[in-house]
Amino acid sequence: MALVTMYIIGGFLGSGKTTFLQHLLDWHSDLSSTAVLVNEFGEISVDGMLLDAKGSRLVELASGCICCSMRGEFIKSLEDVLNNFTLTRIFVETTGVADTLELISVLKESKVSDRVVLKKIICILDADLWPGREHFGLVFLNQIKAADLILLNKVDLVEKGQVVPFMEEIQQINPDSLVIPTYYCRIDLDLLLEGEAQEGLPHLDKMPKLPDFGLKLEKPIGFVTFLFQEEGPLSEACFKEFLSKIPPHIFRIKGKVRFSEGAFFLNHVGGRSQWIESEKFTGSQLVFIGWDMDTDALKTDLAACRESRGS
Repeated sequence: MALVTMYIIGGFLGSGKTTFLQHLLDWHSDLSSTAVLVNEFGEISVDGMLLDAKGSRLVELASGCICCSMRGEFIKSLEDVLNNFTLTRIFVETTGVADTLELISVLKESKVSDRVVLKKIICILDADLWPGREHFGLVFLNQIKAADLILLNKVDLVEKGQVVPFMEEIQQINPDSLVIPTYYCRIDLDLLLEGEAQEGLPHLDKMPKLPDFGLKLEKPIGFVTFLFQEEGPLSEACFKEFLSKIPPHIFRIKGKVRFSEGAFFLNHVGGRSQWIESEKFTGSQLVFIGWDMDTDALKTDLAACRESRGS
């Protein structure tokens, strides 16, 4: 029996979880094998209203917190959708007061633990509230500590110069996470579903599409994309040293890399690199995605890695 992929979407009250989930559901044209479990702390399920009619299986949990009074209903709902539908993916949107670490414990102790694989835990943070984080308590901190992917959302509400320091502070709390600044929770969705099916990776003759962040503002708020192209081979040792020094606010590098001894498709996210060998191209083409990148410095460092100049 194939395991069902599960994604947990957490974050404090009002951070943007439902907005994020709406983007996910809009992104997929076929949601017949996707289930969505929504939990709200209140008498009226506003999230359920917003997510209804998206084409997926929507299961609403009654008023309460998944990790305390609702743990029995949560597991029962999981069992129901697994038993009654043929699924490939489950999104779980938790209430803003849910402790993600406790939720993981509930899953591990349940009967469904051998039927699902927890692919990724997402935490959405409100950048405007980050300076007052010491007032939000242990649950807020555990949501950050448990996450693989952290979206620092609503960056349009803070000063541009605050974003990178905020990202660095979040990274100190959870060094293993990937922290991305967002506006209305818009990201390159390949960052979320990366590795689920590795869609597109075999097509090495095509450059990855630049992400549509949906940013229609009067002034730019910091997102930068940068394309590096080089016809000749790069020094492998120099380029890999360059990758090891990439700062956290450059959160995606993807494309073709040619060394003198071989060619690869590179997918570099959050300090981790995936290399797929290929001989279908001769030069290098790399897309960089980040926040306020110094593109001139990147060009200088990459130029130093040309085979004729590299070590």
